[in-house]
Amino acid sequence: MQLKRMTTAAFVLTLAFSTVAPAISPVPAAAETSSEIRARLDEAKKKRDELYLEVEKRYEELADTEASLAETQGQMDELQGQIDETQGRIDVANDKIAAKEREVAEGQDELSDVIAADYKSGGLSLLDIILRATDFNDLVSKAHYAQRVSEHQAEVISDLQAKKAELAAERQDLEEEKDVLEDQNRQLDAQRQEQQALLDSQKQQQAALEEEAERADAYMNSLDQELKDKIAEEDAAQREASRRAAEAAQRELQGQTSGGSSSGSGSSGSGGSSYSGGGITQSQRDTILNAAYSMVGRTTYVLGARDPVGLVFDCSGLTSWAYAQAGLTLPRTSAQQRAATHVVPISQLVPGDLVFWYGHVAIYAGGNQIIESLPGRGVVLNTIWGSPIGGGQPF
Repeated sequence: MQLKRMTTAAFVLTLAFSTVAPAISPVPAAAETSSEIRARLDEAKKKRDELYLEVEKRYEELADTEASLAETQGQMDELQGQIDETQGRIDVANDKIAAKEREVAEGQDELSDVIAADYKSGGLSLLDIILRATDFNDLVSKAHYAQRVSEHQAEVISDLQAKKAELAAERQDLEEEKDVLEDQNRQLDAQRQEQQALLDSQKQQQAALEEEAERADAYMNSLDQELKDKIAEEDAAQREASRRAAEAAQRELQGQTSGGSSSGSGSSGSGGSSYSGGGITQSQRDTILNAAYSMVGRTTYVLGARDPVGLVFDCSGLTSWAYAQAGLTLPRTSAQQRAATHVVPISQLVPGDLVFWYGHVAIYAGGNQIIESLPGRGVVLNTIWGSPIGGGQPF
């Protein structure tokens, strides 16, 4: 029953291997997005994990088969010990039979010598006894001796037959016992061979499954790199799009400035109050925006950074650097910049103003657009998002 269960397990393994393994074969798609590659990566990871789980299960089944094989081999070794012991007893019985036969032969020789010495003729008959008797007493004596010799000869033959029969019966019992043990040993050997064949098959399937899992792992790693490359490609494309949009917005701003038009002041705020842009000149605003536009699509976000040479900024690093190009000094952090600013509603902002969120700051570019530095994207031109607190500038 145990062997049948193990054979069934091997069949299940083969079935699982044939159904699971092909599912991880790479199926590249043309012009995939990072989201589509990520979906393939997630599916590949799931299949890879299933394969490794299957490998662990097969290790347990293989260990069970090895344990069963070892148990069978132990039973065979024990049985072989019993067979060897029984053969030893058979050998002892054969030695005893040979010894008894030698004793009988010696007794027969001794009896022949006695008869030959007393009766040179090689045998006595009743007539010989009568004719050779000197008197009645001698006749009785010779007749009694002849009877004793006959009885002794009969006893020796009877003992021989009894001892040989006894030893033969003992040897027959031992031979039968040995036959039973050898039959059991043959059955165990057949079971051992089946278990060994199952173990060999499981090892082959295990090796194939491990190889498939390794291929799945390699495929998953290749997808992971493909995803990274695609994300980098999309990020570069997004940066390029932001850069072009920034250049277009910058050209539009320069055209408005050269044409003498307003740079885009905000509309009136609620309550009838208005905001004219504070103490920053139009030239300074243009310088701030030009500086910010020059970094769009080129930088990397690093917390606490303000490095135009290394092209790394965080949000407040970008705003403080852009304002510095116009000769204006801002506090370092977004919270400090907000604290120094008279914050007005978004609807009243003028291009070049700051836009604030809790923990974030950007530069207003006009037309509901902002220039900001974001984690994972760097400096980008973006649409105002979320729920900003408001904006302005501290001058």
